Parts: sequence; C-alpha cells; structure tokens
Amino acid sequence: MKSEPDIVRELREAEKLGLLKGKTSLVYRDPSVLDDSGKGFDADVDSSFSSVDMFFEEPLGRDELFRVIVESTSDLISITTFSLNPRYVYVSPSHEKIMGYKPEELIGKPAFDLVHPDDKKRLFSLAKRYISLKVKGLFGERNHEISERFEYRVRDKIGNWRYLESTANLVGNNIVFVSKDVTERKRFEHQLMDLKKRFEDVAFSSGDFIWEIDVSGRYTFVAGRVKEILGYTSDELVGKTPFDLIPDEEAKRVKQIFERIFSEKKPIVNLENWNLTKDGRRVCLLTNGVPILDETGNLLGYRGVDKDVTERKRMEERLRDFLDNANDLIQSVDSEGRFVYVNKSWLKALGYTMEEVESLTLFDVIREDYIQHYRELIKKVSEGESFQGVKNVFIAKDGREIFVEGNINGRFDEDGRFVATRAIFRDVTDRKKAEEQLKESELRLRTLFDATHDMVLLLDVDGRILYSNNAMAKSLGKNVEDIINRNIRDNLPSDVYESRVRMSIKVQ
Repeated sequence: MKSEPDIVRELREAEKLGLLKGKTSLVYRDPSVLDDSGKGFDADVDSSFSSVDMFFEEPLGRDELFRVIVESTSDLISITTFSLNPRYVYVSPSHEKIMGYKPEELIGKPAFDLVHPDDKKRLFSLAKRYISLKVKGLFGERNHEISERFEYRVRDKIGNWRYLESTANLVGNNIVFVSKDVTERKRFEHQLMDLKKRFEDVAFSSGDFIWEIDVSGRYTFVAGRVKEILGYTSDELVGKTPFDLIPDEEAKRVKQIFERIFSEKKPIVNLENWNLTKDGRRVCLLTNGVPILDETGNLLGYRGVDKDVTERKRMEERLRDFLDNANDLIQSVDSEGRFVYVNKSWLKALGYTMEEVESLTLFDVIREDYIQHYRELIKKVSEGESFQGVKNVFIAKDGREIFVEGNINGRFDEDGRFVATRAIFRDVTDRKKAEEQLKESELRLRTLFDATHDMVLLLDVDGRILYSNNAMAKSLGKNVEDIINRNIRDNLPSDVYESRVRMSIKVQ
C-alpha cells in the first residue's frame, strides 16, 4: 500500500505542534468515498490514489492559514523592514534547523549583518532599486512590483557560510524573502569546477585538448589547447561534430570506425585522424575517449582527449619513405603474426601485392620448419628481448625459397605495452647457393683425393694439417682423424721434416 503523501505528514506534524487552531480532523481516504455534502473542503493530493479532507468546526482565518503553511515549510521565510538597512520583523522556525538561529535571536537585527561582505554590495543595490520602485508607486506610476531570484552567502550560528537561493517580493512596507539552502549544491558545483579547471590545466600543459560529445556526435564541451592546435575557440567548436573538421575521404574512413565503436559502446583507443585547421592546414590528431552512460546503460555520448601528433606522423612518413626504398627486407608483425608493415623490397622479393599481404600472416610465408621457432621468437620479443643474426626462409608466391638473416626487436607504446615486432632481413639466397656449391665442390675433391694412391696433404701457413687423404695418413702410420688439425712437426721425425718433407710440401 502507498504511504501517505508529504502534505499529509506535514499537516499531521503541524497538528501535533498545535499549529492548527480549533477542533480539526484529518481524514485520508480514497477519492471515490469523499463526502460531497460541501462541509469543509477537499485537498486533492493525488487524484489517482487519495485525497486529504480537512474539516474544521471553527474554520481557520486567512492569516492563520498562511501562518500554518509558512511555519510548516522547510524553506527559509523571512520578512524585513523596507529600508537601506533592513531589519528582521519575522523569521520562520526553519531558520533554527538550517541556520542554527532561533527566530527570537534574529527579530530586530539588521539583515545585512549575516551577509557575506562580497555579497552586501549587490544586495544593497537591490534594496535601492526596491526603494526607487516604491517611490514611483507613491506617485501613481504602475508596474512597480518587483520579484526576482538571486544567490548570496549568509553566516550561520557556528560561523560557516551557507549559500541561499532567494526570491524577494515587495509587499506593502516590507520585503518578503523565500530562501532555499543550496550550500551542498554549490559545494558540488565548486568541486566540479575545480576538477574541470585541473583537467583543463593538465590538458593545456600536456599540449592536448579535452572534449565531450553528445549521442549525436556534436561537441558539448571543449577545453585545453584547442585554439593552438585547430585555430578554433572552444565556443566555435561547441555544436559542431568532429567530422566538420575532417577532409571528406578521411571523414568517410573515421566515420565507419566511430559508428562501430558507438554501436558497441566501446572506448576509442589511439585513433589517428587528419583534420583541417581554421586556416586550412592539415594536422593529425590522436584520439582517445570513453563512453558516457546513464544509470541504465544507455549511451549519452563520449568524453576524451585529442593530442596533436602531426610532427610525429610526418617523421614517421619520412621514415616510412626511407624504409620503403631500402634494399633490405623490412617487416613488422603483431603478436598474432599479422603484418603491420612490409616495405617495397619485401613485396618485390616475395612477389606479393600490399592488398594480398593484408590477408596473410607471417606463418603463411615462412618455411614450415621455422613456424614454431618464430612463434616462440615473437613471444620473447613481446616480453622485451631482441635478437641478432636471426635466420629465416621465406616462401615466395611462386614457391621459391628465399634465405634471409637479420635482426628483430619490439615496438612498445607509451605505456610499455607491446605493439609489434620490427625486423630487418638481408636476402642471402645467392650467398647460400654459393656456399652450397662450394660444399659440393669440396665433397667432390675429397672423394677424388681419397680414391687416389698419391699422398695428398693440405697445410696452413703454420704447418697445421687441414686435410689429409687416406694414403698420406697411412704413410704416417695413423688414421686421418688422428692428424687433422695437428701440426706436421708432431707427425714426422724431425730429421725427415727438416731435410725432405719441408721442401716438398706446398704451403697454402
């Protein structure tokens, strides 16, 4: 069952305090059973639920009824004399609860004594205007009534300053003030303003600008170094969308990304986008933002930060131009092996187009026996390790094997999170083929020398045996493996070495 409406509870409290003079009866019941006899009057509180009937055997007078209402309200109601130095002539009981003063402590006291010094001048000007209008009324001029809302500070009994939001009405020879204590609201507003100021200061000092957009994508708040970056003031951007500043082709790309992020209510993370300044220059912004949701999870908009990364982007473009035209094969892959970047030499060597590379991973273009090794290598690089002299075998689009050697390290963002590997490889396929051919030639020579009955011995300049065939080793009474890498002196009698062998061997 619903509880009694506020007005019923307040009237019951007034009854307990003896504020309702005369014999009274408060009846709380369904509207369908109200007595239509006309006795008393009905106060329709909620036509869908209930009504309050107040029956008086001795009805309240008009002044008494107003007094009941005034003394039952939680607002601060006061009446002052009409002068440049107004004094209290009436103070409602609610002052004691909010301000700490009993009504009798304020009656007869100057009202301005409690007002903050910084607010007195404004209230004094208001009093002068009231007097001016009153004087005009005395001379028969009409429309001299005045009622307006204003805020000011007053000191409570324990010395704290409280904010009041008041309306003042000129009634006869008095001014009636109806005030609401808005101290908590003002404290919250000040905290919010302080937080906003700190946020703006941080954004300004960091070279960024901060923003908020509503669910339609329009700026509702902009602060920071926006004028330095884009040439617009904050007020000029409010009401615009980010796409009003982005060139058409770029806007098409960015809008697709925004629509996907908005639909999923996901954060905006490191989104690079090119914008046009007020004077037509191109600047690159790095955008990060988070969704603003209501209590039920509905999207209200986004708030975030834009950083000017134009110089960094142009430096990256110059570096990219250098890398694109390098002779080495340069690539960058993420933690899953997806290509982030490959240069022109890489494309030319493997025979792929850039469009084809976008659908490939590193593991699609390396020889099968290297795949597991490179998975482990990427993991170690993502943990901060770097490697030199790394070998790899690429499989070109036409099936050719491309042997490479190079260095690999990692690229990390400002927060230390791994972004991608960076690798520079040199194509050593020709050298690899030459080495294979040399090995084949050496093998053929060894086979030939081993088959001959002539003694063949190959020494370095220091007399170390590099090669010996079976015939030579046999003549020395040893096996081939026993004399390889040993000095010839250790394998011949000294007189033989000095007199004959030394002159007959060919030193290489």
